[in-house]
Amino acid sequence: MALNTLLRGRFTDRLAGYVGGLLLGLELLWPAAAAADLAAGAAPRLAEALQRGQAAALALTWTMGRQGEAVDKLRIDGGSASLQHCEASGCAAVGSPLTLTAGQGGQLLSVLRAAELPRLRSAEVGTRAATDRRLELLLAGGPEAAPLGLWQLDRAEWPTPPDGYGPAEFLDELARTLRQSVKTRPPVPIPTTVAELHELRVQLRLAPRSRPGGLITIERGLVRVAPAEGSLPRSPLPRPFERLLTPSEAEQLVGALQAAQLDKLDQVVPRRAAPAQPLCQKLVELLLADPPPARARGVQSASRAP
Repeated sequence: MALNTLLRGRFTDRLAGYVGGLLLGLELLWPAAAAADLAAGAAPRLAEALQRGQAAALALTWTMGRQGEAVDKLRIDGGSASLQHCEASGCAAVGSPLTLTAGQGGQLLSVLRAAELPRLRSAEVGTRAATDRRLELLLAGGPEAAPLGLWQLDRAEWPTPPDGYGPAEFLDELARTLRQSVKTRPPVPIPTTVAELHELRVQLRLAPRSRPGGLITIERGLVRVAPAEGSLPRSPLPRPFERLLTPSEAEQLVGALQAAQLDKLDQVVPRRAAPAQPLCQKLVELLLADPPPARARGVQSASRAP
């Protein structure tokens, strides 16, 4: 009896040791497996991409909407953002792609860092289909890019830093910007020749404090000037007039429009005022120039009559 009792005691102690070791192993493994939805070995690559400070190194898809419903997908790849609306029949582009500014790229990296993605967990497996936000993150480089991770949470569950601007707020706002671009008239290309200039309307309204102002309109090679008194009245009071642009003036305007970089207003341009100065100076000269003699104005107007 004593021997049997001793053997049973040793067996029980050994079994308890095995079970305890197994439970301890599970406790050590569970946080690593469930702490985040990173791809295998992705943590170092994700940390490096975020620390390098280059948004163009990342590719992501931000899905807005629940599984089985119509959704919008915001894609950012290589520093360019685009939006698609997807239904059962397929996906269609919404608006025009947008190149992220340096500020937007920096903010993207900032909100991704603030979300602490390596420790962020998705919703429970059984409820993931009902979540309304999904983030898929890869290294930039096309469809074969290395996956970094996939997170699925309701919008309200995404981390929000103290400033109240987290990944959900930033990415949703970027998607709204792309949706609004559909309602915006597409930008007019900057003319490169005098012929292209004649197909556009260029306007400048000058309202200075120390000299007269007014409105100048250039269209189809014709300059129309509507003077305003401003704070420095002219004597005699100038009247509206119009005249033809000279070939030299037209060439100068084309060069000034090119130099002003108007097609990059939403991007970072060093010394923004410097490129626009020649254009503004030329338009101000036309606005403040003396009108042609009445006879010359009549001849020019007649020459443009159909």
